[in-house]
Amino acid sequence: MGSNVDPGKNELELFLDGFPSLADHKSQLIDELQTITFPKGSILIREGQPLNYCYFVLKGCIRQYVNDEGVEKTINFFTEHQGVVSFSAGPDNRFSDHYLECMEECMVIRGEMNGGGEMLEQIPALREIIGKMIEADLGQTQEELKRFILLSPEERYGYLLQQRPELIARVPQKYIASYLGIAPESFSRMKRRIVNRES
Repeated sequence: MGSNVDPGKNELELFLDGFPSLADHKSQLIDELQTITFPKGSILIREGQPLNYCYFVLKGCIRQYVNDEGVEKTINFFTEHQGVVSFSAGPDNRFSDHYLECMEECMVIRGEMNGGGEMLEQIPALREIIGKMIEADLGQTQEELKRFILLSPEERYGYLLQQRPELIARVPQKYIASYLGIAPESFSRMKRRIVNRES
């Protein structure tokens, strides 16, 4: 007889265990937060679709990319315990200007972009935790943007190896190359140069 235990709820419980300030509200959060598992290759949002949902990654890796005249350009990767909130530039910013794709089977918390206010009112500690997460994510995004503007592709790769080494093993190399702003062939040559220099 199969188990009725939701693995997403188990993963959520493990995550919540890391926040003692939420202990009194743990059961409520487990009951009310929506956890979903998406198969590898799932597209969570496409260009032009309404921005209805935000996500928090419990397990897996999500790639954000744009379609630039038929060429996919990777913007970012989101992995465990990172929030994925989609915003689009321009006057009509209610619709996505990018895609979100699951690089692996992904277990996420899904929330409505304009929802959750009542829960945040009920649980002030949750509001504080989310605020700190958003602040940390914004800081990381600004730091990465600054480095990507100032550094060469090889220096960007070194920064990626230092800050997010797990991505190299988890993500196909063509997407890493796209994220660094170079062609896959150039990425392969660059890696060979680094290996030869260090050997």
